Amino acid sequence: MVASTESVLRVFLPVLAASAPEAPEAEVTVALQGPSVALTFRHRAGQWEAPEPADRSQAALTVEGDDSSVILFALGRIGPDDGRLTLSGDTTLAGRFKSWLPGP
Repeated sequence: MVASTESVLRVFLPVLAASAPEAPEAEVTVALQGPSVALTFRHRAGQWEAPEPADRSQAALTVEGDDSSVILFALGRIGPDDGRLTLSGDTTLAGRFKSWLPGP
């Protein structure tokens, strides 16, 4: 279930972001990392993309946790302040993630 959800998020979050109420003003990369989940979302040239393989080396923010928690964060079911997640980098970006990448 986690692998299929990861695949769907990789494809559809950037598509859904086209109708987001806001977008980053500058290029930004956000990485979501679990034991088997690895998603990277990058905003540049006015649009979001999900490079594959995921590359978190340029991430301004990395959200880490167990696979389920990372997926729940990506879906907006838990917030960045949830104790199951560890944030590194510019943690202020975590609160804007679902405004930039809305979705299911």
